[in-house]
Amino acid sequence: MTENLVIFIRNQNITPIEQRNLAKFFGPLHIHPIFPNISEVPEIMVLDNSKQDLQDNENRHTDVTFIKNPPLGCVLYAKNVPDYGGDTLWSSSLAAYDALSNPLKKFLDRLTAIHDISKGFPVERFATTESEHIKLEQIKKTTLLLFIPLFELTPLRGGKVYLLMMDLQQKLMN
Repeated sequence: MTENLVIFIRNQNITPIEQRNLAKFFGPLHIHPIFPNISEVPEIMVLDNSKQDLQDNENRHTDVTFIKNPPLGCVLYAKNVPDYGGDTLWSSSLAAYDALSNPLKKFLDRLTAIHDISKGFPVERFATTESEHIKLEQIKKTTLLLFIPLFELTPLRGGKVYLLMMDLQQKLMN
C-alpha cells in the first residue's frame, strides 16, 4: 500500500460489514456528513450516479477536503458496473509533485486554497427532502471554511500530495 498507494482486489462479493472491517485495517474510519449511507453501517456511503448525478466524482479529486484531517483513503466496492466505460482512474499526486521543477514547487508551496463545503453540495442535489435540507444547512453552519495548502505532506509516505476538490475550492491565496 505505501509503495503503490492503491490496491485492487477483483471478483469479491462482500457485505457492507465486511467492507467496513476491511477499511478499518487501514486506519480510522470517516462517516460522511452528507452522502447517504447504509443505516446499519454508517461508515459505508452510497454513491449512486443514477440518483444523485455525481458528475463531480467523474473529475480528478481528493475526497473530503472540507475537514481538517481528511481520511487517508477509501475502500470502493462497485456493485453495478457497465459493460464498458465506468472506469475509475487512480493517479499519484505524489508523483505529480515530484515531477515538477523546483521553481514551480516553490511557487505552488506558497499557495493556499479555501475549501467551502457549501460549494460542493448544492441544495438541488443534496437536499431534496425537508430532513435532508435541515441536515445540509446544519452541516454548512458547523463546518468552517478551511484554508488548506495546495500541496500538503502526507503521513503515509512523507511526500507532498495535491488536495484537489474543485467544487469546494473557492479561490487560491498567496
